[in-house]
Amino acid sequence: MEKFLQGRANSAKWRRRYGELYRLWAGTRSEVVLTKAAHVQAVFRDSHTHIKAHANGSGYLMDCLLGSCLGLISGGPWRTLKSRVEAPFLHPSMGIYTTDLQDFTGKYLRELGVGRRKPEEYGKLHPVHDLKLLPFLFVARILYGALDAELEAELLELIPVREQLFKSVIAGGVTRFYLARLLAHPTMRSLDRFKNRWATLNDKAHSHAAKTKGQQQREPPIIDMYKSVKDGAISREQLLQTLDEMLFANIDVTMGGVSWALVFLAAHPTVQKALREEIRDYNSSPATRDAYLLSSWSTKPTLLGACILEAARLRPLAAFSVPQSCPTPRTLDGFLIPARTDFIVDTYALNIRDPFWGPDRDRFRPQRWLERQQSGRDLRYHYWRFGFGPRTCLGKHIADLMLRTLVVNLLEGCVLSLDTASEYKSKSMETEGEALETGEEDMNWPWDDEMWIHHPDLLLRREPL
Repeated sequence: MEKFLQGRANSAKWRRRYGELYRLWAGTRSEVVLTKAAHVQAVFRDSHTHIKAHANGSGYLMDCLLGSCLGLISGGPWRTLKSRVEAPFLHPSMGIYTTDLQDFTGKYLRELGVGRRKPEEYGKLHPVHDLKLLPFLFVARILYGALDAELEAELLELIPVREQLFKSVIAGGVTRFYLARLLAHPTMRSLDRFKNRWATLNDKAHSHAAKTKGQQQREPPIIDMYKSVKDGAISREQLLQTLDEMLFANIDVTMGGVSWALVFLAAHPTVQKALREEIRDYNSSPATRDAYLLSSWSTKPTLLGACILEAARLRPLAAFSVPQSCPTPRTLDGFLIPARTDFIVDTYALNIRDPFWGPDRDRFRPQRWLERQQSGRDLRYHYWRFGFGPRTCLGKHIADLMLRTLVVNLLEGCVLSLDTASEYKSKSMETEGEALETGEEDMNWPWDDEMWIHHPDLLLRREPL
């Protein structure tokens, strides 16, 4: 639990207490924490051979919920499952979604808050609560095609149930063990109900997609995915858990990236103004706009891309990465680490405290990315966002496209600023009197400390241009 919910503060505290290379315990399994780029390079040089920790090292409940999903399996089963579900999320597929995503985002923002805002909150935006359904519903649209109102309502009803289950995973306790099943623990009963409802909903969505595929622009991927189960290439449980991962985990992960990018832009009006000017420059035609949204950082660096990368650098999605092990021993700082030992990356040490990022490494300065791109300096192993090597997040391309589209759409129509008039209880980045050593005195914004992904918990002002 301390690694997840208090990870931000513990990153600095544990580094001071235990040094640059140390070990944590997840239940009965040890995890070696990597805090330097040299560590990461030595461990991840053969990441294609790594084995993910069983159920993320999070115990029985996690195993039942996501233990068979794409992100947590390894070797041959991972390669087979990936080949059957990856097509909609590969980079070449992104061009298919640009027009639909822009229309979807515009409609979502126009309808945002209608009938559910308090009068005192008009013109304000909570970057998580108000926007969390946008990526969720669009990824559902990619997977299932257009759902009817009844199916969409059923899908939305599952969100709070699934969120509560994952909070139980993070909290640990008896649900880490099979004993919880023997004791008929309430959380296990809730899990069973959720999984039954989830399976039924996907069966309905598959039937709906099969019946309406002739009316849709493209055949929904759920049809081929179900065929893979029928053919015996993958199991039904693998597919259902991977769909769960794509949708429900997507809410937290994508919103972590979206929300902090908006907060940083709201806090830096000069950067926001420069970005708005860049957006206007790329808005001469639909084709130019699409190319801008789809642009690759390596081939066409933009301020938009730099802002997104810089926000993700300063606010990693989680303080520590998913544990995984190497098939052979590793020597780190003079210590021989046996094969099959789990490693995790301290993302705050890598992304912020590493001197590689310069004396202003604790400040939001997107220009650093443009400077480093021009200099040709290799950022690999100095920056954690979607992971390293072939096991990077499958949804990284669609997440980036959704984030770019949302930022562009918002900044075209409004100016974002921090809602300084609101009275928030400041949640200091301190634990037991020990402050984070990142010099973030002017960025100590409140965050949701009940989420495993680091989300801000504040309002932004949204003033029309």
